[in-house]
Amino acid sequence: MSFESRLKQVRRFLKEKEIDCFLCVDSSDLFYLSGFKSSGCMGLISREEAVLFVPRLIFHQAREGVSSSLVKVNIINQEPEKEPLTTIKRKRFKYIGFDPQIPYRIYQEFKRALKGIMLISSPGSILKMRLVKDEQEQRLIRRSARIVCEAYHQAGILIQAGRTEREIAGLIELFMVRHGAQGASFPLMVARNRHSSFPHYISGHRKVARGDYVLIDIGCLYRGYASDLTRPLFLGKISKKWEGLYRLVLKAQKEAISRIQPGIQAKEVDLAARQVFRHAGLERYYIHNTGHGVGIDVHEPPTLSPYSREILKTGMVGTVESGIYLTGFGGMRKEDMILVTSKGHEVLTRTNDYYC
Repeated sequence: MSFESRLKQVRRFLKEKEIDCFLCVDSSDLFYLSGFKSSGCMGLISREEAVLFVPRLIFHQAREGVSSSLVKVNIINQEPEKEPLTTIKRKRFKYIGFDPQIPYRIYQEFKRALKGIMLISSPGSILKMRLVKDEQEQRLIRRSARIVCEAYHQAGILIQAGRTEREIAGLIELFMVRHGAQGASFPLMVARNRHSSFPHYISGHRKVARGDYVLIDIGCLYRGYASDLTRPLFLGKISKKWEGLYRLVLKAQKEAISRIQPGIQAKEVDLAARQVFRHAGLERYYIHNTGHGVGIDVHEPPTLSPYSREILKTGMVGTVESGIYLTGFGGMRKEDMILVTSKGHEVLTRTNDYYC
């Protein structure tokens, strides 16, 4: 899908909702519509034109970075809201759709300055358009996934006794950058032993030692698209307890992945993994959802949770990550990226799993 097609989608939305224009502030949404991503920008899409308002500091960078000739780049000369306000008044728009993520101060200024004009909250309007990835997006996500898989295989060399968790995380990120990534898609996690029981552990200054268990959660950005992968690694002989947990987590993940196909409810995927842990008497140690969407953001819809109302569609990309977390002992998790296809699904992060 081209940027022109994406703007047409937005304009169809405007027509359906009888809105004159849509005010967008989310940097990922703006990237989806223009190909340019930076903080401090605002987009205004009407039925006639699309304008990206950017700070003077990045004006020339934005003009080079915007991938669509249909998006005009304007400078924000005053406070961020002044330029869009001027355009709205000049165009005599009456119904303005906006994303609730807009800063409250800017919303208040719009409300004050646009007397007699209806401000219509439209949460997630662009995000919903981003759920199904087109062929170009799928290609970029595949490449991002390949880089993170290569980084995982390299991790077996980088994780050495005497190196700190943070040092290893930095070396993994450097490897990904050297192989084409823009950088990490989130702060990389390298957690040894009991700290692996914290699902979002922050890599610290603790040194890895021979015989340690290490859980890594890594991902990268490639041309604006994210990847996400979690794997366990052992620096020595694996104990029977760890091996048993790994087999259980792997079984839960396989059950969940097997359910993925177009038309299925996202919560059914979560239930498949949860039942495996329930039958093993360990469900209370499964403390997070089974997965999340991946695209421009590393965490986006659809969510694979017990409460999700979303239906999976061809072209959606997400993770399936089953895990068990035993406080004081450690956590076991395996996470892969999955593409929903017309025939079912495809695992994007296939690796040769091994122990250091």
